[in-house]
Amino acid sequence: MFHTHRFPVTVYVLQGVFTLEMEGREPVTVKADRAIVMPPQVKMTGYNRSNESLRLVIFSVSDPDTPFLDPTH
Repeated sequence: MFHTHRFPVTVYVLQGVFTLEMEGREPVTVKADRAIVMPPQVKMTGYNRSNESLRLVIFSVSDPDTPFLDPTH
């Protein structure tokens, strides 16, 4: 599902490989023990393309009561 975030979101990969597709950019692959910051207001989707399990830690700081993501169509 493509979506946006209102604030930056940091993703730290504990296990596996995380692929992030952002509108107008090449896909980014993040392996275990690495992190990526997802920018706000960019249409994106992320997924696990490998056969290995994926475990992430997601850090998000925003205004109170702000939705984590906004779906896009």
